[in-house]
Amino acid sequence: MEIRVHTDLKDPELVEAWDRLTGAVERGGLFGTRFWVEAWSAHFGSELKVAAAVGHTDHGPAGLAPLFATPARELVLPVNFLSPRGRLVAGLDDVGEFTRALLTHLRGQGAVLQLQGVPVGSPTLTALESEARGGGYLLHARPGRVSPFIDIEGSWEDYFEGRPRKVSHEWERKMRKLERAGEVRVVRFERGMDTAALTDRFIAVEERSWKERAGTSIGARGVGAFYSELSAALAARDSLMPFWLELDGRLIAFLYGAVHNGTYYAMKTSYEEEFSKLSPGVRLFHEAVRHAFGAGLARFDFLGERARWKDHWANGWLEHVNVRLYPATMSGRAAHLMDSRLKPLVRRVRGARATP
Repeated sequence: MEIRVHTDLKDPELVEAWDRLTGAVERGGLFGTRFWVEAWSAHFGSELKVAAAVGHTDHGPAGLAPLFATPARELVLPVNFLSPRGRLVAGLDDVGEFTRALLTHLRGQGAVLQLQGVPVGSPTLTALESEARGGGYLLHARPGRVSPFIDIEGSWEDYFEGRPRKVSHEWERKMRKLERAGEVRVVRFERGMDTAALTDRFIAVEERSWKERAGTSIGARGVGAFYSELSAALAARDSLMPFWLELDGRLIAFLYGAVHNGTYYAMKTSYEEEFSKLSPGVRLFHEAVRHAFGAGLARFDFLGERARWKDHWANGWLEHVNVRLYPATMSGRAAHLMDSRLKPLVRRVRGARATP
């Protein structure tokens, strides 16, 4: 397999290969699509250089790694707080062969790979673990986030009745309280709606939420332009699917999400702080999850870290690891030893000394 590295996301050869791999089994999900990576790079890649690697066989492109080079000369996937999951883009039958060829190629350049948010059990992680040594690399993996999800099986009624009675009773109590506060309406995005205006309304909600004070709102992080661009791209592909809740005609809570390959990705949710005692999120997610069942989706993915309220909805939890690969050179072996053995040992010793 021949590896070709591209330094421009608009390179016609890269675009053609990526589009041909769109239907691959190990496609990276939403966060491995070309339009997502292009939007991410435009807003978060100012200090990074594109180093996307494509594996070619006689039958055409067989795998793709959407890599970026950092100023420290490490190679990373496009992963951050908005793009939480890292995977390669390859067919299930090709991911091992592609990974081996990729690592062999990169080792010749002495490249260090820092791959964040790789799902446990994914073909990407399996291939990295099995092919690292053969490709001339040493691998060190550390636990990452654990993301709740709902695997959608059976009917909505069976799922809801299967929730712990204490939890479902509490949900019903909170929804009745919300209904008593005024006229409640949950709206779902439909084709033709103004994505820019809707994104602005969501940003306005967050400005009146606790996330604004915490510095994690869309406005506080300065990522409004990213959401606007992403919304337009998702809507053009009939993937955009936010929900929002109106009380007496006023938008007070939203869930920003998208559907891709049978999975609903719940990317952002927030509500106006003055309505916190009405628990608008319960009704909002009640409608969104129920819709996912009715639409025949396979999974509702909460994406972020575990939280008590997410665990009440979830019936599964996806673990992630942060993988660092070192070329099996003298300096690479030394760095691997330092990170995998010596630094953890120092932390344990310091922890033991701090224990009374």
